[in-house]
Amino acid sequence: MSREDYEVIIGLEVHAELSTKTKIFCSCPTAFGAAPNTHTCPICMAMPGTLPVLNEKVVEYAVKAGLATNCEISRNSKNDRKNYFYPDLPKSYQISQFDKPLCEHGYVEIEINGEKKKIRLTRIHIEEDAGKLNHDEFGGGSLVDLNRAGVPLIEIVSEPDLRSAEEVEQYLRKLKSILEYIEVSDCKMQEGSLRADVNVSVRKKGETKLGTRTEMKNMNSFRSIVRAIEYEVDRQIDVIENGGKIDQETLRWDDVSGKTFPMRDKEDAQDYRYFPDPDLVAIKLSEEYIENIKNSLPELPESRKERYLQEYKLSEKDAKLITASKYLSDLFEEAVKVCNNPKAVNNWIISDISRILNETEMEPIQIPFDAKQLGKLVVLIDKGTISSSIGKKVLVELFENPRDPEDIIKEKGWIQISDEGAIKEVVLKILENNPQSIADYKGGKDKALGFLVGQAMKETKGKANPQMLNKMFAEEFDNNLKGIDTERAKLYKICEQNNVGITVMKGYAGGRLFDEKRSPFGVSLTPVQCIHYALTRPATASIMCGYDTKEQVDDALAYETATEQEKDYASVIANAPFHSYKGECTYCGHCKPCVANLDIAMINKFYDLATMQPEVPATVQSHYELLEHKASECIACHACEVRCPFGVKIAERMEKTAKLFGC
Repeated sequence: MSREDYEVIIGLEVHAELSTKTKIFCSCPTAFGAAPNTHTCPICMAMPGTLPVLNEKVVEYAVKAGLATNCEISRNSKNDRKNYFYPDLPKSYQISQFDKPLCEHGYVEIEINGEKKKIRLTRIHIEEDAGKLNHDEFGGGSLVDLNRAGVPLIEIVSEPDLRSAEEVEQYLRKLKSILEYIEVSDCKMQEGSLRADVNVSVRKKGETKLGTRTEMKNMNSFRSIVRAIEYEVDRQIDVIENGGKIDQETLRWDDVSGKTFPMRDKEDAQDYRYFPDPDLVAIKLSEEYIENIKNSLPELPESRKERYLQEYKLSEKDAKLITASKYLSDLFEEAVKVCNNPKAVNNWIISDISRILNETEMEPIQIPFDAKQLGKLVVLIDKGTISSSIGKKVLVELFENPRDPEDIIKEKGWIQISDEGAIKEVVLKILENNPQSIADYKGGKDKALGFLVGQAMKETKGKANPQMLNKMFAEEFDNNLKGIDTERAKLYKICEQNNVGITVMKGYAGGRLFDEKRSPFGVSLTPVQCIHYALTRPATASIMCGYDTKEQVDDALAYETATEQEKDYASVIANAPFHSYKGECTYCGHCKPCVANLDIAMINKFYDLATMQPEVPATVQSHYELLEHKASECIACHACEVRCPFGVKIAERMEKTAKLFGC
């Protein structure tokens, strides 16, 4: 039998450290990183004669977590002693909750393959954390640090509703997000503030009886949890398939070897000999108390996502990504207040910032710069003070040494030269010093233009506006960069008029487009960019991609799952030494966002489709009229034209479009 013949059953016990200033039963601080055994007192060290006093904030935070996860809140609850011996547990028992937890019967909703799934919660209860053992690998002994002993936790126990490592990861990310939003835990997994015990079992499909489970303790990384589950599932299936028996035991996951190792037999509830703690009174909650907490709950991730769809016009995908982390979401909102460009801020966060976080294995809460600095970076790009490529360099500086972006570009000398007079002066100087390149260009050697632009960038130390350089060199030669081939443009128009689809052959130009030295643009493109470029031309229905290897097939198929950023050819071509789309709209979307909420790219596409026919086709007219905002709403602010990589006179086209369609 294969793995497909088995069903995986997973339940989780998630421990979240609460963000209270003091411990659960004493006044010792909970701050992370203090010297060993400095945040201790007779109570959390279990000295004889000491008595615990319950921290009221712990109860409040636990109730918050219960309400945010759709739990029923118990009006009557109590604390119990969970008896077991371990060196980092001073009392030889842990104060927890057994049969009367604070919260029961909740659920967390996740999304798998576009489908919603509820993961049921058995309970949420409060308990104290144990200390920490520091093992001396040289001396062979262990040292005990009791700073963490008595730190308040909530344990969130799920039903065995999870069926894969993917579902577990989605569930944990959703749970982490909820806890961050309600501000009951900072969920710093690298500090152990959020960790999970993972219970795994397998059974043959069709069986109803649960298999013997194993438990992997105290895991605090999504990557490790996914790897550990995948390994343990394969191990259990292999044992069963070879006639063996799964032992109910507690396992340790070793991230280096990628294997689990037995620690001890898995205990059951009766092994802990629970009984009510005689030193603590019962917890009784009034309806008014619970209602007050319910009314104080902040905006939760799902609600914030829906608001972003409406308020900031983000896509479903982008809104989901940006609201998954409260820290990223707060960064987004505050940065937008500074720059008033939500789309740009969103793009920076979900692309470049998220990439750096992944590469450095940082949590969002560890981002060293603030929202004001991110917002100012976007403003500098929008104003044309720096280019997007320089903006990426500024972002790296913000991660390494956060300070005002304006100070960074001044220190580094990165301010973009966009003054027409200054650019013109450089262009004329380069032309004067390179007569041979001029002759080469006029003789049909198009790459000569790339050389001249490169010389100008060298002259200005990379600070000249590349779009302006291309424009001015073009004007000095023949007022354009040849424009799109006349015959090809006619062909596009004829095919569009007659509903004839074009199949593009040699979409990679025999591989030349992958090599900047051989490319007619003077820059290299990816297979995904080449395919997207071809498929966005008028009348183009398909593209034939040549290949020599399986890897090249995979490169072409990657188009099906590519992101918009990966498809974006416009940013590359617009800054190329030579291209043929100056003044032509390619519907790339770089003009977004519009202050009047116009979908500029779509309006331009309808205009082009309409003008390809002797009369405006009824279908094009009707589709245009379905747009929420029409070209007539353009306020001619020209902000979009600053962002257009091809220098399209957008305001002028909006005026023409409004006249053409009558609105």
